[in-house]
Amino acid sequence: CALSFCAAAPGLLATASTDKKAKLWDVSSNAPALLASKDAGLGAIFTAAFCGSDAPHLLAMAGAKGPVGEWDVRSCAAAAAKWPELMRDAGPAPAAAAGGAVARK
Repeated sequence: CALSFCAAAPGLLATASTDKKAKLWDVSSNAPALLASKDAGLGAIFTAAFCGSDAPHLLAMAGAKGPVGEWDVRSCAAAAAKWPELMRDAGPAPAAAAGGAVARK
């Protein structure tokens, strides 16, 4: 299992595990809320981390199938609405969707 807090968005937590899914959580209050869940297509996910200050909106993941995947969390409408500062990062944001998108590299 893996977890990572987004330094640019206080209260945004990502988790990933052997259930093959990455999840985004709003933990900014006493009632954690699941924002999105995504099957990353990586098999069991062993590690996940938000990128540094150059791209804090990217969640990098690695799993049993080998390639590294990324999730641009700006594509999660709930995260984009809660943390608009993520939308100001360099580059165009992907089209907003309920679960976001994962690109395999």
